This record gives sequence, structure tokens and C-alpha cells, in this order.
Amino acid sequence: MGRDATSANKVGVHAGLAVVVEAFARSYLTSMQQHSGVEAVREELGPTEGPVFAHSMSVILLVTPPMKVTCRTFFDAEDVRALMAQALRRKEDAIGGGLVSDFMREYANMACGNLKRSLESMGLGVGLSLPFVTRGFDAVFDKATSGTSVHQAMFRARTPQARFVNRVDIEINDVVEFTKVNWDLGHTDQGGEMEFL
Repeated sequence: MGRDATSANKVGVHAGLAVVVEAFARSYLTSMQQHSGVEAVREELGPTEGPVFAHSMSVILLVTPPMKVTCRTFFDAEDVRALMAQALRRKEDAIGGGLVSDFMREYANMACGNLKRSLESMGLGVGLSLPFVTRGFDAVFDKATSGTSVHQAMFRARTPQARFVNRVDIEINDVVEFTKVNWDLGHTDQGGEMEFL
């Protein structure tokens, strides 16, 4: 591959990553408001912020031919209870751990469903896993497969009741195919059926 082709690939990869990260952030913020009725403020977190320490995290995966996207939301159950109490007009002590996990799984599912539709509107076929909740300090998916490149972005979603750290890891499996995608967030298709992995 010549120098010009390599430079073009780098520009294409950078542009694609920026679009995926922005679509991820929009999806998670929109879904927070839809799911809880509370608007969240986005606070950027740079790569120097270090590891995220939280009691729990929700995880969901999106897979498309040129990339794998791992979406996580790190949270503390007390924050989710406060948010749910506001949204459901209940007392916090009436909201058990099962409801907290259900709320966060559904939040991940809604957000990544929106992200999936955004990616599909750009011509990508996307598979979506079921969301799950696990311990926040488990770095199960942190290690990239050999021969791939991984980009990570994080932001904090803050509401009056809660703070969540949302993190996306984009693992590019095929740089050439990744750069061929028409990365445009200007149009998104809200239709389409879910395809679970």
C-alpha cells in the first residue's frame, strides 16, 4: 500500500471513529431522557481520566463486518435508585437491586438500539447482543484481539440524581472496509428490526 493510500486510510479511520463516538453519545443521552424522563448533561472525559471505578456496569455489544463496538455504562446502584425514584415517583428504599439491574439493561438496550439504527442508516449490517449487568471493575472485554486497533472514548452523563460513565470501545477488524463506509450522521433510519447475536 502506498503512502497516499495509507494517509487516506488514516483520515478515513479518524472520520469514522468520530462519527461512531458521536452516535454513541447521542444515543445514550437520548435514551436516558426517554427511559427516565430526566435530561442528562454530557461531560467529556479524556483518555487520561484513568480506569473507571464503579460498583456495577451494563455491557452490550454491536458487531458489524469492519468493527466490534463494546458499550458500557458504569454506575452505582444508589444513583440508579435515586433516578428511578424521581422517574417513577417512588421511595428509593422501595426499589430493589433487581429493578436497578433491569433499568440499566433496558437503558443499554435502548441506547444501542438507537446506535444500531444510526449505523444501519450508513449501510452497515449490525448484530446486537443482549445487555447484561456485571461488576464494574471486571475488565472482561478490555484486551483487543491481536492485529486489530481499538479506539476508546468516555463521557459522563450527569443528572441531578445520578452520574454514569459511558464508555465505548471500537475495535476495527478491517481498516479497508471501515474506510469505505459513508460516515454520515445527518440521516438516521428509526425503523428496522433487531437482529440479536
